[in-house]
Amino acid sequence: MIVTWDDRFLAGTVELWNKEAVRDGYKRLTEASFTALFLLNPYFDRESTFVMLDQEEHVQGFACGCTGMICP
Repeated sequence: MIVTWDDRFLAGTVELWNKEAVRDGYKRLTEASFTALFLLNPYFDRESTFVMLDQEEHVQGFACGCTGMICP
């Protein structure tokens, strides 16, 4: 199931990020650094950020896009 962002997905999303995104050269994040980078960004839009969950609601995917010169 794919849903829009909710803060209850923070821990699972950071765990997924540190497992998968670092393979592509992204730096490891903590819940605090993820929050600062994404959630506290003035352009962050919960309704345009998607999380894929399995049947037990474990995070399996994360998508948050940005464009332009304002990207972190």
